[in-house]
Amino acid sequence: MSHVYNCCTDLVFMPESIASHLMDLIEFSKTVPVSKISDYVNEKKNEKDKLEHDIDKLKDEKLRLAVEKAELEIHRDSALHDRRITSNELKWYSSLKEELRKHGIPIEYISKFTRMVNGASQYGYDTWKIIDELSNLVSFRSSTGVIKQ
Repeated sequence: MSHVYNCCTDLVFMPESIASHLMDLIEFSKTVPVSKISDYVNEKKNEKDKLEHDIDKLKDEKLRLAVEKAELEIHRDSALHDRRITSNELKWYSSLKEELRKHGIPIEYISKFTRMVNGASQYGYDTWKIIDELSNLVSFRSSTGVIKQ
């Protein structure tokens, strides 16, 4: 007993707690035989290592999913931006078409008009002056009631 007491003192282990720990050991040995405690501890260590490995894999997967989420959000935002642009362009086109319809100009004339303006520009004419003069002429004819198609 004195040997046990000295060993406990050397290990800074209170001799009073020996009985409590012996009871724990006896209770534990009902589940795991004392001769198998080393194997049991190794098995639990392996389980712990596997769980830590699984946790690391889950952390990596979480990071991968966060990156994927960020990329998808960028694509979503881009698609919404494109949708807004497309919507605005459609509104602009509808407004243009309505404005041309008010003046009795078929939408197909736009390509002819742009070719005409482009051609005038290639010959060195100031296309803005031509457009301004045509606009003034149309306004004049409209105000005087002399409109020719």
